[in-house]
Amino acid sequence: MFDTVHVGKKIAELRKKNNMTQLELADALAISFQAVSNWERGNSMPDISKLPELSELFHVSIDELLGKNNPVVSKLIEESYEDMGGYSKDILVEAATIAKPEQVEKIAESVNFEINSISPLLPFLSEEFVDELAEQLVANGENITTLLPFMSDEKIDAVAEQLVANGEDINKLLPFMSDEALLTCANKALEQGGIGALSPYLPFLDEEDVNSFVKRFLKNK
Repeated sequence: MFDTVHVGKKIAELRKKNNMTQLELADALAISFQAVSNWERGNSMPDISKLPELSELFHVSIDELLGKNNPVVSKLIEESYEDMGGYSKDILVEAATIAKPEQVEKIAESVNFEINSISPLLPFLSEEFVDELAEQLVANGENITTLLPFMSDEKIDAVAEQLVANGEDINKLLPFMSDEALLTCANKALEQGGIGALSPYLPFLDEEDVNSFVKRFLKNK
């Protein structure tokens, strides 16, 4: 990962070398004084859109600003998103830490939604994008367990109900589902597989619901 302290010290060094105050640098970049202060203290990093501006202002390369070379950062600045799948996860994630969400989405698209490559990028992707990705994976019969913490509640419920309707296992989804969806899916499971099919749901249902299911099952026997 980029060393925020090193980058901050480099920005401070270059600013002083150019006889600029933090406020003057902020004005030159059309950002807040607090943003520059946070950079120089190592609390945050400039986002990718500010790197070319800093590079031009201080007459240094972007690699010198960052203290290292990351080829994906260069490609994002150039708006070139081809062949991202050829880079390691570490390189992709490092670039994602300073990229815009839309840029990270284009990285994900470039690796053809290959789940092992996308997984490290999930914290940087929008919930909407992850929902769409989950929908594609489910349609292809692929596992979406890795995506669950980053999906919307609505999409998790919809996927669970779809899988149950198809008679598929949703055990990994249960901890993420709403109470309403749990009851809907538990009802379906009871209809399809009897009382034994409710076993995975029991830790997530309250006592009243469990008793209701048991009574209904005994009544229909």
